[in-house]
Amino acid sequence: MGASETLEVIFQALSRQSANVEDKMARLRQASRKLSQEEHADLQALRYLTQPGLGADWMGPRARVFQKNRECADQQMKGILTADLEDYRQRIEAKINDLRLESDFLRATGALADEAESLLHQGEKAAEALSRRLTQIKGRLF
Repeated sequence: MGASETLEVIFQALSRQSANVEDKMARLRQASRKLSQEEHADLQALRYLTQPGLGADWMGPRARVFQKNRECADQQMKGILTADLEDYRQRIEAKINDLRLESDFLRATGALADEAESLLHQGEKAAEALSRRLTQIKGRLF
């Protein structure tokens, strides 16, 4: 395979991998938005969990058990909303950051490929530099 064909394969691989990374980032951002919406809905439900307040008519052991169960449910929901959702959100953000780094790497590799294409047009005098550059790019991509 000649240098021109190799460059074509490299540009196709860069395009495919970049599109894949962008798609993953878009899906993770969408998941993060849905998580925020779910958190908001859960906070609304949490408010309704402890309302209405128990008035003077609710006395006795049944009322105390009911109130204790309601408070327990309230604490569990708060735990889920604060710890579990925040952990999940941080994992999503970490993955998005990883994908940003991968995207930056692909852009840098694309710049190397553009440089190799420039060397290709210089002809024989740049053949050795072109060969080194193609080897470098293939090592990064494949």
